[in-house]
This record gives sequence, C-alpha cells and structure tokens, in this order.
Amino acid sequence: MSKRIKYDIPLKLDIGCGKVKNEGYTGLDIADYGQGIVCNIFNGIPVQDDTVTEIICYHFLEHVNWDRLREIFFEMYRICKPGAKINIRTPHADSDVAYKLTHVSFWDEKIINGIEASCRNSTICNFKILKNERVGEELHAILEVLKIEK
Repeated sequence: MSKRIKYDIPLKLDIGCGKVKNEGYTGLDIADYGQGIVCNIFNGIPVQDDTVTEIICYHFLEHVNWDRLREIFFEMYRICKPGAKINIRTPHADSDVAYKLTHVSFWDEKIINGIEASCRNSTICNFKILKNERVGEELHAILEVLKIEK
C-alpha cells in the first residue's frame, strides 16, 4: 500500500531514490525520506500508464533479486511514454564494490544486452539500448522505451 503519492505530469521518476534528491525528478522509495512517492515497487508503481518521460535507477537494481527484476522492467515499461529513457547505474560486476552484502544481483554489459534481447518486439516490454558501458567501477546504461501498437 502506498503511503504518499505526489507528482506532476509529465513525470521524471527516480526509482529507489533513498535520501538523495535529484533535482527535476520525483523520488520513489519504500522508506519515507520526504520524496514524492512512498511505496513498495513490488506492489506496482502507483503512476498512470504512459506518463513518465524519464526514469533514473541509480544504485537500486543491484538490491533486487533476479527473479523480481522482470516485474520492475514490466512496470517501468507500462508507465513510460514511447521514447522515454531509463538511465541505469549499478556497480559493475567486475568491481569489488559490486559484492557488498546488500547486493543480490550483479550487472555488466551482457545483462543489459540480455534484457534488450528478451524484450525485443514485445508489446509488454520493449527497449533499445542507447548506452551500455563500464565507467570506472560502475555500469552505465540507457534504455529507450519502444512501444509497439497492439
């Protein structure tokens, strides 16, 4: 159940924002840090379909088990407008920082390629890779949301 839902449309969303406030983005986190949306993402993202123009996921996805990632990508796809960008940053799987005790999934370029390939030409989840590279100890990826008429 969501505790707070406050945002403007069109929406730029920061999923898993924690205590960090990224200017121009509505924060979403399970814990209440005063951000716009307080909710458990696994109960769905409380945002209307096709309203989000950009999502950032900075150091959130590595805390999600592999078997739950599909739900998150389906939800991000649902709420994004066609052409929306999803900007992902995680520790790179080859870096020591990837293996903190709180990290349960490990990310590299092959994972992003696999997500794009798994969703190709789907009507429920379809992305194009715009960026997919290691930057220092991090993986930086940008996915563009492609929507196919049903």
